[in-house]
Amino acid sequence: MICKSGDLPFVMYLLTSAGRVGLLVCVFTPIPNKETCKPYREIRLFYLKIRKTEGGMKGFVLAGTHSGVGKTTLSLGLMRAYRNRGMRVAPFKVGPDYIDPMFHGIAAGNFSYNLDLIMMGKDGVQDSFADRARKGDIAIVEGVMGLYDGLNFSKDNGSTAHLARVLDLPVFLIVDAQGMAASVLAHIQGYCSYDSELRIAGIILNRVGSEGLYNYLKKPIEENLGIPCVGYLPKDQQVHLSSRHLGLIPVNELENFDNQLNRIAQLVESHFDWERIQEIIEINPGESIRLVQESWAKGLRIGIARDDAFNFYYQENLELVEQWGGEWISCSPMTDSKLPEGIDALYLGGGFPEVFANELYENQGFIQDLKEKIANGLPVYAECGGYMYLSSSIQQLDGSNAPMTGILSGEGEMTERLQRFGYVNCQWEDLTIRTHEFHRSRITHAESVEQLFRLTQLRNREKQWKCGERVGSVLAGYPHLHFAGNPEFLKKMLAVVQRRKKENSDVCKKS
Repeated sequence: MICKSGDLPFVMYLLTSAGRVGLLVCVFTPIPNKETCKPYREIRLFYLKIRKTEGGMKGFVLAGTHSGVGKTTLSLGLMRAYRNRGMRVAPFKVGPDYIDPMFHGIAAGNFSYNLDLIMMGKDGVQDSFADRARKGDIAIVEGVMGLYDGLNFSKDNGSTAHLARVLDLPVFLIVDAQGMAASVLAHIQGYCSYDSELRIAGIILNRVGSEGLYNYLKKPIEENLGIPCVGYLPKDQQVHLSSRHLGLIPVNELENFDNQLNRIAQLVESHFDWERIQEIIEINPGESIRLVQESWAKGLRIGIARDDAFNFYYQENLELVEQWGGEWISCSPMTDSKLPEGIDALYLGGGFPEVFANELYENQGFIQDLKEKIANGLPVYAECGGYMYLSSSIQQLDGSNAPMTGILSGEGEMTERLQRFGYVNCQWEDLTIRTHEFHRSRITHAESVEQLFRLTQLRNREKQWKCGERVGSVLAGYPHLHFAGNPEFLKKMLAVVQRRKKENSDVCKKS
């Protein structure tokens, strides 16, 4: 099929494969040829993916009345229980959290994806969910904070409820039943009546003293409120997920976690009404359309720091770079003696460099190699924990000073309270990027250091500050980005890497 858009002709091919439908769009752009002064045509390929999923899939959102009500524990239990039943579980997390999806991956045996309306937008969330949910038999979405908690007090505030409405998913509301009897009715009724467009499909009671107490509460809830109770989790001293200053301790640092996970799954298996759940969780992930230019990262080998100190990465970020033709090469600043050979750039994500400061600094082989590569122009992008690693030092809470790489001149300091928390608009050069910050550290600089990110808090736009710096080929700052919600930023970064790669290639050819 040959079509025209203005003066640009393009060809569209209808593709079908395994139930998927798509359009391959070839755009022919006239570009002057400097050698012959005659026009030639540059061919640009786009793949317009139109994905449609039939009904019959299963899925639900696990929401809580408030933070700490047991969302993660119950999410992990249900994911592992469904997996034990032979089902392919597609796990998701509402919001920007990095740690919970790591736990999901162990429980479900599949990567977990963030669904963040603020950073990704409605279309981005719908596309991501439709794409990943249909790869499983059941989609389980863990909520964030309380059911209605989000950016502000509107109902379209990026909350768990907002996301459930956007994706038209049934919600199981987790209620802490400890210390309540008849009051639990008023508690549940308030959540159910606050948003009439939300589909609260069932109630899960947590921290219930006995089966008798569960049945005592279950009957009036169902008779008076007309909403089913689908199960409960009894009090169990063996079920405990340890935390520290940024939330749960990452799963890779825990011992015997799999045993604890199986214990939670056993409790869920024996205390839930599985037949009733299956009756009310049918969903249709719907359609998603995304226009992807697949060559931005073509041929690039990008190093990525992945170990106990650096592990805050959105899975969709990594897959997007791969879809655009790039390859990730893992390395460990804690244990590797040098960077991987032949990489074109390095991504230093967030994590806990302050916890592993000694191991990081003692690995001088890696630090010296990193300094040499940066001196030779290796592009490095660092977020939050990666930014701290590049600083000169980190002052710990006990007052001790932990030296870091010294690649950047700033001095880090851990504090008792959160320094930044929430969504921000980040102005960088000609781009406005939607990002998220969550950290208890701060970095101080000499007055001569230019802070290049201009940040505005979305919750309170009067709060503005500067952050981040560029030194040579290094770009670093505190904000965390979701590339799918900020593709122009990613394209800009990859263009820099491609340009350097080409320059190096040209030099090699001349020599």
